[in-house]
This record gives sequence, structure tokens and C-alpha cells, in this order.
Amino acid sequence: MANSGSFQVLTELETPADHTLVTNVIFISRVISIVQLADGIQRYQSSIIIHILHGGTKDKSTGHWAF
Repeated sequence: MANSGSFQVLTELETPADHTLVTNVIFISRVISIVQLADGIQRYQSSIIIHILHGGTKDKSTGHWAF
């Protein structure tokens, strides 16, 4: 089984008060399952899971996300 994910920033707004980025982030993870059947045939099943994280902020100094 392989699991990989990637972040894509959808919107980015500068907030001058605290100098953080207010961001909506979508997290897409793809899970691939390999099933070995009795007759030697491999079956691949791919699932894509989408997580939308609203109102996330990223601290410029540390680079850490907070949701």
C-alpha cells in the first residue's frame, strides 16, 4: 500500500495585524491498495481523499500551520 499527499494553497490573504497568512488549504491524499488474488492476478484500488482545511494560518517566522 502506498500513501502520498500534497498541499495546495487555494487562497492567501495578508493580515497586517499579526503578519500571518489566512489561508484555505486543500489536502489531497491518494491511497493505492494492491490485492493479490488466488490465481496470481493483482487488483489495484485507488482512493482519493480530499480534506479542506478552512481558515488556516501560517506563521511567517516559524512556517507552522495552525487550524
